[in-house]
Amino acid sequence: MYQANQNNSPETPTVGMNIVAIIY
Repeated sequence: MYQANQNNSPETPTVGMNIVAIIY
């Protein structure tokens, strides 16, 4: 999931990280 999120938001890797953290 983390890799997919990062790939989805390459422009904003920080945002993806935050989303993953919230989901977890």
